[in-house]
Amino acid sequence: MREAIAATRTTLTTLPGLGPVLAAKVIGHIGDISRFPTEHHFASYTGSAPLDASSGNNVRHRLNTGGNRALNSVLHTIARSATAGAGRTTTSARSLRGRHLRKPAGLLSDACPTWSTGS
Repeated sequence: MREAIAATRTTLTTLPGLGPVLAAKVIGHIGDISRFPTEHHFASYTGSAPLDASSGNNVRHRLNTGGNRALNSVLHTIARSATAGAGRTTTSARSLRGRHLRKPAGLLSDACPTWSTGS
């Protein structure tokens, strides 16, 4: 798979959270990216664009359950892995200082950085 990705000369694998397997899935589902005139068309194709559910003066949107669900799942995996370490910054550690956080049931170790109180 790495050889096939290298043959496409894509730069997808340079993005955080995007390895050769996910890059192959993205390339396989999208094909030629130029078929999407704007990023809005691409978001609609993947099912990640919200749908308008407005009525009268009420402006609302709802979750889009259509689109290419396999590609939507790949995009979700990329986003989750790219933001996995985003909460471990100095700023968020300061904002947690002095707060009592309850550990989820089943967490055996107190060394989990997510549940640190910063003290």
